[in-house]
Amino acid sequence: MNSQSTELEATLSLQLYSLRDVGGADASCAVAREAGFQLVEPYGGLMASPGELKTSLKTHGLEAPTAHVGIEGLRDDLRRVTAICKGIGITQVFMPAFGDGERTGSDADWSARGEELGRMADELAEQDIRLGYHNHHWEFESTGERAALEALFDGASGSALNWQADIAWIARAGQDPIAWMDRYKNLLASVHVKDLAPEGENLDEDGWCDLGQGTMDWPKLWNHARKLGAIPMVVEHDKPARPAEFARSAKNYLSDFKA
Repeated sequence: MNSQSTELEATLSLQLYSLRDVGGADASCAVAREAGFQLVEPYGGLMASPGELKTSLKTHGLEAPTAHVGIEGLRDDLRRVTAICKGIGITQVFMPAFGDGERTGSDADWSARGEELGRMADELAEQDIRLGYHNHHWEFESTGERAALEALFDGASGSALNWQADIAWIARAGQDPIAWMDRYKNLLASVHVKDLAPEGENLDEDGWCDLGQGTMDWPKLWNHARKLGAIPMVVEHDKPARPAEFARSAKNYLSDFKA
């Protein structure tokens, strides 16, 4: 294995939400490993059964340095989240989305959400676990004063909160991913790597497509995110028609352009 291949294996992860339709933790881990991944990112549904997840990871020779944990799980019991992460070896958690009722609001609303996440981030940091926010598209809507994401990060200012940039969601919001990554490069911890189908295509997959087959310039975006220090680079497809094939093709695509 050459040095670039080694670097890719250490950098690249797969969000297991992409494989939710293949089965539970064991089936998802099996597919991820077969596709050539060494790192994966579990989501809330799998984190709810940590024993099964830990066994599945070990069985298939995978590691999970990061995970997604929903806001309710964080609000309900941070100690439980900490214990699960330590048991599995997760050192970075990303909160993927507020509930439907908290996806809009005023500048003050979004700032308060940032303050809340900042307090959680500081508490988790005391246990050597980092907390970050994962964006979709609604955080780029205006609060009337600025983008909601700006208000959220301002509310969390001074805390340990960091950011996992979902680059395709930024593009879907009509924004420039590179400009946003540059703006918040001091918060950028990781990115999600996925692709947007041309407008009007792949409606059965909610407009997403297999990596490298859409409109995103991933060689450029990948290199820029890595230059800013983002790691891991987490492959995802929100609604793949063929999950296992998606995972394999994504790994092959990234291996080809990084070769």
